[in-house]
Amino acid sequence: MNITEELIERFFQDKCSAEDVGYITAYLDKHPDILEKYMGEEDWTAFKSSVKLHPAVSQKMLSAIRSSTYVSVKRRVWLRYVAAASVLLLAIAGIKYLIAVNDIKETNPVVNVSVEGAPVFKTLKNNTGKVERIVLNDGSVIMLEANSELSYYEPFEINKRSIYLKGEAFFKVAKDKTKPFTVYSNEIATTALGTEFRVRAFENSNTISVKLFEGKVVINSSDSVDKKLATNFYLLPGDE
Repeated sequence: MNITEELIERFFQDKCSAEDVGYITAYLDKHPDILEKYMGEEDWTAFKSSVKLHPAVSQKMLSAIRSSTYVSVKRRVWLRYVAAASVLLLAIAGIKYLIAVNDIKETNPVVNVSVEGAPVFKTLKNNTGKVERIVLNDGSVIMLEANSELSYYEPFEINKRSIYLKGEAFFKVAKDKTKPFTVYSNEIATTALGTEFRVRAFENSNTISVKLFEGKVVINSSDSVDKKLATNFYLLPGDE
């Protein structure tokens, strides 16, 4: 493209098209000495940009200005021309950046995502002498008998719901096929996806009892290495 003085004057009067601005900016960047004809000492001192740039662009401009203050006097005039061209280039880049950011915001609205905190291991002891009703964060209900203790993570782990029982409790499990609900009581583990059952496993007793009221559960050894049960036991409603 042929860059004429008339075209450059139109550029400084802000009368050029966006395409012409790109060509002229590139031309001035290669020929900074031409700026002397259009930008005197007073213009340079009074120069102010009305464009509100992105912080990243502003920071680059600030770094360039700061570094230019430490050069020798002989190079100051030349650097002013280069800096002026750079400011023009950065201003155009900043405008394009802001337009792009606005387009992204319009096409990709912000979505608020709630993030669960780290699981906390909770222990509940029933020393009241009567049954206590406990509702877990998944909707499951536990009726904890007197002199019994319950421990679990809140919130539950990603792919399972683990409960540790000492004593006796009735469980009404909220259905969730992606998170098996397992009650560990001494040597056995009772697992269900969604059902109602009762577990009795006091530490001073030689018997662990599991009774199923609704659904289906599987009972196996709680220790995968030292197995107390030779096989898994499946209960149907009414089985104990």
